[in-house]
Amino acid sequence: MTMARMRHPFLLVTDPAILATVPIVGTEYHVIVVSYALVFSIACLGFSLLLGHAGLLSLGHTACFGLGAHTPGACSAPSET
Repeated sequence: MTMARMRHPFLLVTDPAILATVPIVGTEYHVIVVSYALVFSIACLGFSLLLGHAGLLSLGHTACFGLGAHTPGACSAPSET
């Protein structure tokens, strides 16, 4: 990457360093919140790539993300028997 395209090259160093210190410095709550934020950012990047750059409306992407979100809840729900 050229410096003209990299607007903030220091973010390549500081962001991974900050994310690496969260499990060491933060509590369990902070680790969970950062993990959720990273998962949602990955989903948003995938959706942005499909809809913004390729121009494709992907309902399969949303369905897989929703299925992955609902499966642990359904598996951990108490049974009625």
